Amino acid sequence: MESTPELFLVIHLPPTPGSPAYALGKALDPAEIVERALREARLAEEAGYTGVIVENYGDAPYSVRPHPGALALTAIVAWEVSKSTSLRVGVSLLRNAPREALEVAAASGASFVRVNALCAPRLTPEGLIGPGLREAAEALALLGPLSPRLEILADVDVKHGLPTSPGYSVEWEIAECAHRRGPLRLMGVAVTGPRTGEPPALEYLERASREARRWGLRVYLASGASPELLRRVRSLVDGVVVGSYVRAGGRAGAPLDPSRLRELARAAMGG
Repeated sequence: MESTPELFLVIHLPPTPGSPAYALGKALDPAEIVERALREARLAEEAGYTGVIVENYGDAPYSVRPHPGALALTAIVAWEVSKSTSLRVGVSLLRNAPREALEVAAASGASFVRVNALCAPRLTPEGLIGPGLREAAEALALLGPLSPRLEILADVDVKHGLPTSPGYSVEWEIAECAHRRGPLRLMGVAVTGPRTGEPPALEYLERASREARRWGLRVYLASGASPELLRRVRSLVDGVVVGSYVRAGGRAGAPLDPSRLRELARAAMGG
């Protein structure tokens, strides 16, 4: 019998103070941002989700390193969700900031971070990012007694990015993550399609899943999740990270749609 995959909702924060998007758009009061995130987390908890990932999604266009306002507000939201729910809480700081993400997670009570380019460099619209293995290890060393509880969800062949080598393959990156992680605790690898909301091809997901499990790594479907896709790939994944499908019209950054949230949870449970 197939086990039920873990299910994580991505809380898409609106633009955070200090970002160009915050200054140029319709800015929300930080207290309102926190309250909205808490409502989303509670709805996910009621629907049976495993946890949430707090992400500064609304700050596009991103810088390679997030600005201080993003760090502060992400930490506050993660702290409030951690103490107000039973959910497992993760932190994702765009575009690629393993040091800051781990520091925010340690300070806020979160238990893991998601890193876009942990094991291989990527060419992205924001510039060259990663690899962040050494940086993550140094950050954990400085965190000392707080570090043992922190895990890393590592994107492989991450969306909105291209490899820097013509000989690249997702199997190569997964194997390198397994070989070179050193003391880092990998929660698993995140497999995505080419862009936000787009699923990976089935054959590609099969390849990534096979290689990850060969190394004893958990596999997370991390873009394009839908009930239909989840019913097809349940045997290939150990978890699902969803940000777009469960929102109004399936659009990233839109308000949460409770009916879509519950529908995906039922599919994860085999319904």
